[in-house]
Formats: sequence, structure tokens, C-alpha cells
Amino acid sequence: MNYLKSHITLILSLISILISIFMFRTFDNILKLYEQNIVNNYSIVVVSDSIINNLDIPQIKKIEKIDIKEQISALQQKYPNINFKILNFLIFII
Repeated sequence: MNYLKSHITLILSLISILISIFMFRTFDNILKLYEQNIVNNYSIVVVSDSIINNLDIPQIKKIEKIDIKEQISALQQKYPNINFKILNFLIFII
């Protein structure tokens, strides 16, 4: 009986280690997929008076300038009574 008890204890401990390693790898993969999803699908818009060429933030994957003419035309269609030509627009970077 003691022989069986020691073997069952060993098997249960090995199974628990296996389950913990499996769960660690699973959550690690989920976290990496979530991070990739955020990088690919979300943006932060930075507005500046001057052109931004480089930001010293390692998490930034790319910097691209937003074409403001498309944004102005969309705003003109939404608000036709505002004269957007007299407004001073800043530089938008995504």
C-alpha cells in the first residue's frame, strides 16, 4: 500500500507541474496575440505645431502623417456652415 501511495503522489505532482506549464504557455500565447492585436488595430494620434520625424519611444512601430485634406472634406460635409479655410490646422501624426 505504501508503494502505491508513493507512486500516486509522484504521478499527481508530475501532472500538476505539467498543467502549470501548459497554462503558463497558453496565457503567454494569449498575451502575445492580444499585444499584436493592439499594435495592428489601434492608433494614437499626436498633434503638433511642427513636423515630428522621430519619437524616442521603443513601443512605437511606425509614424505616418495624416492627410488633413481628407479630414477637412469630411468635416465640411458634416458641418457645411463653417468656413474651414480660415482655420489654422496643426500637423497630425498617427
